[in-house]
Amino acid sequence: MKTRPRRPPAAAFVITLALGCKRESPYGPDARRGGSTPEPQAPTTATVIADTDGSCLYRLPGPSCPEGASCNPPAPERIECPPELRKAGMPAADPARPVGKEQWFRIPPELVATPFSGCFFRVEGYCAPVAQARCEPGETVKVPCAAIDPTAPPNARRYALASFSYRDSFGACRRVPATECSATSCPLPATAVVSCP
Repeated sequence: MKTRPRRPPAAAFVITLALGCKRESPYGPDARRGGSTPEPQAPTTATVIADTDGSCLYRLPGPSCPEGASCNPPAPERIECPPELRKAGMPAADPARPVGKEQWFRIPPELVATPFSGCFFRVEGYCAPVAQARCEPGETVKVPCAAIDPTAPPNARRYALASFSYRDSFGACRRVPATECSATSCPLPATAVVSCP
């Protein structure tokens, strides 16, 4: 008489399967065991600090970042310093603000000449009070320009910028006269109010 080989009990097989299929929530303790760990929350308040060059920076809060990861915060906006951060000898901030932005920080207009990206003008913008943590940069206008001496090293070149017009944050149109500047310093000449097209 032949005897069959003995098989292990089915219960052991079931237990092995159950242990092999167990899954935990990626956010913390398994929800079946009473709750889960919430995802990390990003800070919601901006900060305003004095920079080493005497200007001020408006830093937006960074995004929520998983534990152990490295996340880059948004680049800060350069703003006019509020009175409490203004150093002696610095010009006062422009008090004019569009309607609805009376308490906002002003991002000053900026004229830029670069050897690689060309020339452009950024219209003034505004950043909200820190509790609201948001900025509304001004429009960027491309400005026709040419290197005065193209043989000079890129960062030592001077540029001739053509006259151009833009609409400011109050809705007025302004004309900027032709000017010259370097890649490292491009002061904005006095503008004139003109009729809008």
